[in-house]
Amino acid sequence: MLFEMRDGRTVQVWSGGDPHGRMVLLLPGCPDSRLVATSGVDAAARAGVRLVSINRPGYGASTPYASTPSSVADDLVEVAERLGHGRFGLIGMSIGGTYAAVAAARHPDRVRALVLVETQVRTDEGSVAEKVERYAPEFLRWRAGIVGDDPDDETLGNRWAALLDGGASAALARRSPGQHAAAAREALDDPSGYLRDAALAFSPWDHPPEAIACPTLLHYGSVVDDGTPVAGTRARRPHPRRPARAARPPAPRAAARAVGPADRLRRLILSSLASSTPRRAISVCLHTASA
Repeated sequence: MLFEMRDGRTVQVWSGGDPHGRMVLLLPGCPDSRLVATSGVDAAARAGVRLVSINRPGYGASTPYASTPSSVADDLVEVAERLGHGRFGLIGMSIGGTYAAVAAARHPDRVRALVLVETQVRTDEGSVAEKVERYAPEFLRWRAGIVGDDPDDETLGNRWAALLDGGASAALARRSPGQHAAAAREALDDPSGYLRDAALAFSPWDHPPEAIACPTLLHYGSVVDDGTPVAGTRARRPHPRRPARAARPPAPRAAARAVGPADRLRRLILSSLASSTPRRAISVCLHTASA
């Protein structure tokens, strides 16, 4: 569905699960789209949750513009209001976690709880515009290897599906080539979505992690097929003395893998709603890597 925002922009939205349940907003990784949430529709329905995801500016039919994590956070609130929800849980996958964390800090009266999946805090030198220019050549080369010379849906869908690994959910694995192609086009047709995402993700956050007051679950490390964390895995911490690395195009499989099997996603959905979830000291596990 398409929403016209108060400022006239368009935001593309997906909604599934229980239409009468409490809302969980899922923010996909990069480059990826709202359609990654479709793999969680059954888990959301069983949990009594209305699962919603949006395309950030520059993805799919969402209007590209000079967005910031704060402006995307405000979009989440407006979308929730349009759907009749004053409060909601948040799940942020990878780079989507940057936006989710800023939304939780910026709108503490709206966000019930927060789940971050493999989200890192890193910085890179330069302005957002400079980073976009610097990251573009590598991303465009990678994108050309997926999109090719305007392939048909089957060709594009098979290329996109090949990026998924064994950790992808069964729902994603069952998609037809046409469904994979639709997801790929929303993620890749307009490079501005990825490039701004990457530049903002490697910039200081609009609101520091320490400002997050809601219950927060950090989900890091490897999982086995049933979604159970592998023994001994823990939150990854960028070495504080290691220089920040220039961003590399994140593989779409990262966001698909993060969704994981349905039971795992169901636990994440419930965690994003449970106000009794023990609060985690988010700054303990997320360290800004600086040059």
